[in-house]
Formats: sequence, structure tokens, C-alpha cells
Amino acid sequence: MNFLRESWLRQDTDTREEAMMNSVQGKGATEYRVLLTRSFRECRRVLKDDGWMTVMFHNSSREVWTALQTAIGDAGFAIRGTQTFDKEHGTFKQFVSENAVGYDLVLHCRKTEQAVTHRTDDICFPLDVAEFVRQRVAQNPERYCVHYLHVARADEWDFRKMHAEWLAETLPENGALIGFEEFRHYAESVVAGLELKPMQSLLL
Repeated sequence: MNFLRESWLRQDTDTREEAMMNSVQGKGATEYRVLLTRSFRECRRVLKDDGWMTVMFHNSSREVWTALQTAIGDAGFAIRGTQTFDKEHGTFKQFVSENAVGYDLVLHCRKTEQAVTHRTDDICFPLDVAEFVRQRVAQNPERYCVHYLHVARADEWDFRKMHAEWLAETLPENGALIGFEEFRHYAESVVAGLELKPMQSLLL
């Protein structure tokens, strides 16, 4: 994205400290977590004692979310609040890949006196996700229905929204996280068992 500007300015961007996962640069999940932690610690250093840091983030990978969650805790922050942010206009990747995420999460993090640890077990994932999806669909099925107005495509369940809201609830509790593909797998099993179409109301 910066090639045009860099060629004009005759200045290459130094990517060594860029927090990202990139096999070409030799950066895996561990390097990504370390670079994020370093960045967040600098944010913590310049903030007042009761300061807040807001992070907007999205990704479909469980590994990436765990790296972010760990980095926030190791840097001395606790996630005290979350919001989901819908850009409304879907990306091309969303339409061609069923595992692409569609919502950003806004994480409101507050300085703590010490590092925050998070849960690493995932034994309860299937049951927790199933109960979460059942409750959300029972409360408001229409909220999680995607209607396509200008293309010949059947209504669908909005598993992307469900996953974003799942993360929004799980992150402040420092629970073990789950990637979108795995979440969608569990969620599809739940709605299939309910024998509902997205536009139908759930009668209890």
C-alpha cells in the first residue's frame, strides 16, 4: 500500500518493528505477541495512572486473538469494556470467503497494577458456544439474519455478528478464545438443530 508514496519520497518503511504476522519477515504468533506487548507497554508508560487505551481490532484467527489478549494483559492492561463496530458495507473477501470476519471490536482497556492472566483451557467451548447461540437466536432471531436485497441469494444467519458478540463478552472475562471458523462450525450445528430459517421467529 505504501510502495507509491515510498518511491516518491525515496524512503523505505522500516518494518522490523511492525506488529504483524508475516512469514517473509520471519514473524509468527510469538513475534507478533512480543511486538504488540512492547507497543502496549509504551502506551501504558505515557498514560496517567487511571488512563485508558482503546484498541480497534478484528481477525478470524484464534491464534491472533489470543496473542492480542495476552499482549494486553502482559502490558499491564485489563479489558473493561467492549463494543462491536459494524462498517455496514461488506468487503469483497466477505463475499468470497465464508470464514472472513465482518465486524471490528472496540476494546476499552484500563491500566492495572500488574499483568492480567487469561484462561487457556478450551474444554467448555462447544457447550458455551451452543448455549450462547441458542440464547441469542431465541431473544431476537431477526437481529442475526442477513437479507440480500440486490442479489439472488437466500437469507443467511449472521454468524459473523454472533462471533463478534461472543468475543465482546469473552475478552473482558479473560476467557479462552475461539476463531471464527471453529465458532461457525458450532453455531451451524445449533441452528440446524433448531430447524429454523433465519427470518422465522423462535417460538418457545
